[in-house]
Amino acid sequence: MADPQDHKPELLISAVSNLTITPSLLSQLLRRYESILDKKSRREVYYYFLENIVATAPLIQKQSTQSEQAIYRNVRWLNVHGFINSHGKIKNVKKGGGPKPVLYALPGATSEQIARARIKIDKSYRQSHTLVLDLTQLLFEDVVDMQIQYSKIVSIAKKRCKGFDLIGISDQVARELHEKGIKIWR
Repeated sequence: MADPQDHKPELLISAVSNLTITPSLLSQLLRRYESILDKKSRREVYYYFLENIVATAPLIQKQSTQSEQAIYRNVRWLNVHGFINSHGKIKNVKKGGGPKPVLYALPGATSEQIARARIKIDKSYRQSHTLVLDLTQLLFEDVVDMQIQYSKIVSIAKKRCKGFDLIGISDQVARELHEKGIKIWR
């Protein structure tokens, strides 16, 4: 995630200098966002929303080093203070215990962005999808010369995909690797 220390206040001032923003309004904006920026963990969660627009707390936790409790606390704080909005629970998620994850988005998010994110998030909770991502990462680390044989994908998947559709998982892994720029030889 982007580090807020990379951005200088002069950039913000120069960005708004062409707009009709009064110094008092700028002062109010800066005070409002200082409450986010004063805590590193909250800042990290907010920057995740700025980059992705829509997310759930468990999805943020997968890509963060923060504890689950800290993520939920920061998401709740951002929601209560109006920096993000709740858009309902994600259905069809078989999560071991606990409530279903709630979808949050920045206030300016379009319904199309929210719908696309809902599909992506629903897919990410499927066990087969996480298996595909794990296999993709494992094979990506072993790739030489940006090429791999499809038979190697199938043999690795066969060892780890007990109870899953072997060819379906292998095809998904091949697609993921292809999207990362790897040539798949069949």
